[in-house]
Amino acid sequence: METNIPDEAYYNCIDDILAEGKDVEVRINGTSMRPYWRGGGEKLIASPFKPEELQCGEIVIFRFGEKYLVHRIVQRSGDNLTTRGDGVVKKRENITVDDVKGIVRAYIKPNGKVKSTQTFAAKIYCKLWLRLPPKIRGYILRLYGLIANRL
Repeated sequence: METNIPDEAYYNCIDDILAEGKDVEVRINGTSMRPYWRGGGEKLIASPFKPEELQCGEIVIFRFGEKYLVHRIVQRSGDNLTTRGDGVVKKRENITVDDVKGIVRAYIKPNGKVKSTQTFAAKIYCKLWLRLPPKIRGYILRLYGLIANRL
């Protein structure tokens, strides 16, 4: 039997666990982080953080208005952060350090394999992806979407 937990209660539990200094697993919904994640069954592992860790390229879980999102930091100026999903070409979120609930240090693939977001390869992917012009990222995302939908 499956039980649905209201979003607010679910995320309050996540906030509480992170506030205790513990890691938490969160199932991913959506495709805004494609192609980094497929958005079909992955879970992320969010961890507590120190504010100085919130640098360009880090993937974070944060509160944005009434919802929680998981996107990558693309710019930081003092305590102000700009985030964007890898699968989003133009839209960005402007948040503050206080909005961030945790850093995503790893994720679990549908087959159970744990992958770090902190590896050299993950950092290279991030640098290359963020440097691509939006138009090129858009073409790649459309092609990826066509291929992913057929699998």
